[in-house]
Amino acid sequence: MDEPHKKKSDLGAGVWLVTMAALALLFATGYSEAVGKPVTILIFTVHAASMFFAFWHYARAKGYWGVFGIAMTLFSFIGLIVLALIPDKHQEL
Repeated sequence: MDEPHKKKSDLGAGVWLVTMAALALLFATGYSEAVGKPVTILIFTVHAASMFFAFWHYARAKGYWGVFGIAMTLFSFIGLIVLALIPDKHQEL
């Protein structure tokens, strides 16, 4: 696995999961209206961008086109499972 892309993927995945938890908390408690629409939109935008970033770099780390990773974002966690299960083209000999 290509290490620079793997590190970037890990960073993006961390931000993705934190913003997912923040959005779930905002909507579950009803605070999405209390903090305001702009803040909720900002958190959602960061969430989506970090998901694209993480999936792009994870696909690149495994030796595939980044566009394949972006396509897998359409399936969210199922796409992540697909990316995790595809073989790594950078196998150590």
